[in-house]
Amino acid sequence: MPTWLNELLTGIGLFFVHPLTYIALLFMAWLGYRRVKRERKMFHTGIGAWTNELFYPLIPGVLAGIVLSSVVLLLGLVFTLRTFCWLP
Repeated sequence: MPTWLNELLTGIGLFFVHPLTYIALLFMAWLGYRRVKRERKMFHTGIGAWTNELFYPLIPGVLAGIVLSSVVLLLGLVFTLRTFCWLP
């Protein structure tokens, strides 16, 4: 297996190890469910499905992350800890 493919698969796997990923997805689903429940109570009908709250913000965010990561990778930019902390 090529090194870059191994690194890519490892990165994808490590992304799903972080618990904040699951907490954010569950929170988005919960907010969508509550919104639909509130709409049905107030208007006696649901305007949209609860999955809209989950997938509509998620898809553009993932696409933007892929595009930004690709640009950084193609330009060969390196960000160190010093860059993120703005230390002189």
